[in-house]
Amino acid sequence: MENKICIFYFLLFTCFSYGQQHKFVPEIKAILSQDNGEKLIKQCSRFSVENVQSFFNVSENEVSDLETNFKKIYTIQSTKCCLKGQKVSNLKYYGYQYVGLIIKDAKYIYINAFELETSQILLKSGEWQIKPVVMCDGGSSYWGVLYNIKKKKFMQLSMNGSI
Repeated sequence: MENKICIFYFLLFTCFSYGQQHKFVPEIKAILSQDNGEKLIKQCSRFSVENVQSFFNVSENEVSDLETNFKKIYTIQSTKCCLKGQKVSNLKYYGYQYVGLIIKDAKYIYINAFELETSQILLKSGEWQIKPVVMCDGGSSYWGVLYNIKKKKFMQLSMNGSI
């Protein structure tokens, strides 16, 4: 009986630790209405998501799931224009906007990230909470990525172009 209890606690601790290992909950984030989806994914100096069938309103549970896996983003590189091969170095330096989209009948969350240090005026206005942040150039200070809700996987990381 003691062995079963020990195994139970070991598994519980292991699962908890694994989940915490990839978790990041941003302080600055907004779930945007599906009505903003088209504008959010059409950034002027980075790759735009293609083959979008439709947009949907992301739920708090879907965002929580994304944030439980957020640090997995550190393993992928930018594969499209611009700054190919670049990675996200630290999630805490950014604010985030989320919108749901459907590609080939699969649900994704598009994440639009903007650097907090260079966005103070934007943050003070509060408009970032309801309107898409669209920035031309800016390099790795602005980036976007897709999160596959079912597979719990990030893909298509794209940084903004540089001046």
